Formats: sequence, C-alpha cells, structure tokens
Amino acid sequence: MTTVDGGGEGTRSGAATTAELVRALDDILQRLLDHPDPEVGRLVEELLAGYDAIHREGLTRLAEGIQAMAGEAFLNRLCQDPGIELLFMSYGLVAVSRRVQADEALDAVRPALQADGVSLEVTDVVGGVVYVDVRSKGERAPAEVEAELEAALRDGLLGFQEVQIGGRAWTPMDGALVQIEAPEGGRPASYQRVARLDDVRGTTPTTVSVEGGHEPVLLLETEGDIQAFVNRCGDTPLPLHFSRLEGDTLVCSWHGCRYDAASGQRLDDPEAPGLTRLPTRVREDHVEVAVDHRGSR
Repeated sequence: MTTVDGGGEGTRSGAATTAELVRALDDILQRLLDHPDPEVGRLVEELLAGYDAIHREGLTRLAEGIQAMAGEAFLNRLCQDPGIELLFMSYGLVAVSRRVQADEALDAVRPALQADGVSLEVTDVVGGVVYVDVRSKGERAPAEVEAELEAALRDGLLGFQEVQIGGRAWTPMDGALVQIEAPEGGRPASYQRVARLDDVRGTTPTTVSVEGGHEPVLLLETEGDIQAFVNRCGDTPLPLHFSRLEGDTLVCSWHGCRYDAASGQRLDDPEAPGLTRLPTRVREDHVEVAVDHRGSR
C-alpha cells in the first residue's frame, strides 16, 4: 500500500507525487467508509464535512483576498505550483487544469511503469505539449517509456500533440546533476538569460521564471559562484521561494529540509532526493541558465 509521509523528508518512495498522495488518501478514506461498523463510516463523513466547512471558508476568503489585492493573473501564477493548484481546485476555486487532465490520462500506464521503477509527474501543459518529469532506476529504456506516455496522452488528453520529458534529460533517481549536453550529433543545450548578476548577489535566494514552459528556477550565490536549481524541494511540488541560506546550507521553509547550496545534495537525510541542479553561466553581467535539456530526438 502507498505510504503517506507528512514529515520533513517530503514524499518518498511510493508517494513521490502529489497525485499519488491524493490516491493514497482516497484509498484510506474508502476503507474507513467501507468499515463493517456503520458508526465508523458515519463519524468519518461527519469529520470530513467539518474539516471541509472550515477549509472552504478560509480558502475562499484567501482566494478572494488574493484576487482583490493582486488580481486574477497573480492567482493564476500561484496556481502554477501543483500543490496550490490542487488545493484550490479541490474547493472549486479554480478550474480543473490541463495539467490535472494530463496526469489523469497517464494513470493508464502509471502502475505498470511504477512496477518497473519509473515515477512520473506532469509539471506543465502548454498548448498541446505535455511536460513530464520522469525518474527511473534504469530498468526501462527512455525511448520505450516516452512511447508509452505518448500513447496514453493521445488516448486520454484532447488536443495532445507532443510529450517533453520534464523539459530536461532523463533524470536518475539519485537527484544528481542533470546532464544536459546533447549527444554527439545532437542539438547543443541553449541558455536563457534570467537575471542581472547584481540581483543574485547576496544571501537571499532569488526565484526567476523561465520562458517556454520550463519550471521556475532558484538562483543563489555560494562562495562567489552562481548556482541554479529547479524550484522544488527534492521530488515534491513544494517551491523554495522562501528558503534561506545559512552559510553553505540552503534551508527549505516548509519542513526545514537542508541542502548543500553548491551541489543540491540533501544534508539532513542523505538518502532523500536532492535538488535538480542546472548549469549556469554569466554573460554581460547577466546570469544565464541552460533550459534545453533534450538534445536531438
């Protein structure tokens, strides 16, 4: 059975994505509702109704406040985070997104892939292009997995055109540096200008947006060098917007997860996934980040 992990280590094996966590909770709920003692089911429904009323009122006021102070565009930007999007969708505060629809389409192949050590997370949908973060133990060939994803999305997602593996290269489970250079004869990685160098200097991490449907990026300075990481805590959807630097350690604001600021490796739990590190360079006093991770196809 899927394990639900709510601690500071993020979601681990068996619950690597928000969608899987939701499915695990649904399973637990259904088992309680099907309990042979009808009183158990009645109490569960009463408990859920109470929590729903409390959360619905608070979240509705929160969404209305965000819209009043920052506008609809800012609310939509917040919902680019899968965790926030799922929470607001659960209470009907935002429409069901194409990303959720794509994730549901991949449910057709997810169990078989998981059995072979492959985990999936839909990170974005731009038009007909679906970006999927794929992590594998190496038991399935990338081309084979990609073909299965394409078939499932073609059958289950209206308007599907193409699948992009996370917008980056095939990612090993250890969370090491993503290798983005193209293979021999392939298309070299492209760099995108994301920030002024002076704006990144200092002890406060900087979050920047990247064009082309790529995930947001976290920039920080360590010993004079600029580091860039995908703006997610480990393999969870939780962003690192409010993380802080303590010397050479990056501390996540959610559960206090600690990462080496240079390599992205997890310090407080070496077996947990680290941060996805992206190559950077400085050109004309601007920071550029490599965003094209696929090479040639």
